[in-house]
Amino acid sequence: MNHINRDNWNFCHYKNSNLTALVSFGASPEILEDKFIYYVSVIDEENNEQFQQEFDNVDTACSFINDKYSEFWDFKDLSFKEDTGGCGSCTAH
Repeated sequence: MNHINRDNWNFCHYKNSNLTALVSFGASPEILEDKFIYYVSVIDEENNEQFQQEFDNVDTACSFINDKYSEFWDFKDLSFKEDTGGCGSCTAH
């Protein structure tokens, strides 16, 4: 079964209809803190944020997103190009 983990979180997400659940990262707004923050976000097809939760580490963020979305949403791995047919799918290319 495909899940988001510490090795694929930056190129995999869950998709359901017009919503996407993903893990991203940022940094602490405190200038003296050298700390990364991981976010689980749900965005719509126009990239409007519908939900966001903050985590201190990538493993906790991955556990949360898998627990919440993996059972009902489609797993998408963006490192593999989906075969959509058309001209580029023939053996001549």
